[in-house]
Amino acid sequence: MKHVIRSILVLLVVGLCVVHESWAYDYVDPSTMKDRMYKTIDGLPCVRLIGNSGPIGCTTGEGGAIGWLYAIETQAHISEFLSLSGVDGKAIAFMAPSVFQRENVISLVETNQIAGIIVYHGEPYASYQSPESTYPNAMFGLYDNPTYKWNPQGNGWLFEKQNVPIFYVDANTTHELLPLARLNKEGGFPKWAVKLSAWMMTTYDQDTETCLRRDNCDPVGGKNVWGSFNPPSTFKEDKIVFVSASQDSNAFFHDLAPGAAANIGDVAALV
Repeated sequence: MKHVIRSILVLLVVGLCVVHESWAYDYVDPSTMKDRMYKTIDGLPCVRLIGNSGPIGCTTGEGGAIGWLYAIETQAHISEFLSLSGVDGKAIAFMAPSVFQRENVISLVETNQIAGIIVYHGEPYASYQSPESTYPNAMFGLYDNPTYKWNPQGNGWLFEKQNVPIFYVDANTTHELLPLARLNKEGGFPKWAVKLSAWMMTTYDQDTETCLRRDNCDPVGGKNVWGSFNPPSTFKEDKIVFVSASQDSNAFFHDLAPGAAANIGDVAALV
């Protein structure tokens, strides 16, 4: 036992000498320390939106969300994480698109061991699913049957408030982070951690009226653009039929929505 203690003491002394020597002779510019220890990685966030019925979508706290990367690539990995008796600190789930489903996310978040989720670039879920409702925009529809399922695979996930921040990263970032997440999962040490930052000014607002009054948010949308073959002076006499087209689109990660930056496509279809 004395030999073991003596060996540990020797290691501590050597370590202290090295640290002391570093401070004594090797000057390190403090401004470069952060760059050596941390790396900024861009991602596409799920954002927070607010309507009259309350907030939906995602946000982080003002200080962000911190956790160590944990690779979840299959349904078996979901079950494995749920079976853990305890996790050493909160994790950031690094999830494959194939398992990024409403039920899986809810089960992970309910463990209270998940600080956030990063969805990496990869093959999507094998069967079709939609985060939209079964009847998109039912409250603005023209029909008397709002229960009709125009979108039978919809689950309405897009309109739910998420309790953790969720990001998407591209193929290059996936190639960089996935091996680190796998090392963490396999028990590697020290663990690789990430900080997710997407704090929204709307975090403490619960409805549209409050958010707009506090000047914490902007209205979604803008001005409508319309035109007519006949002069407006004849509108009182003629029957009018409006033909309209959307100039925006939405998705769980809005920046990935196919029509988010393709307004001209809807206009061309309308013409």
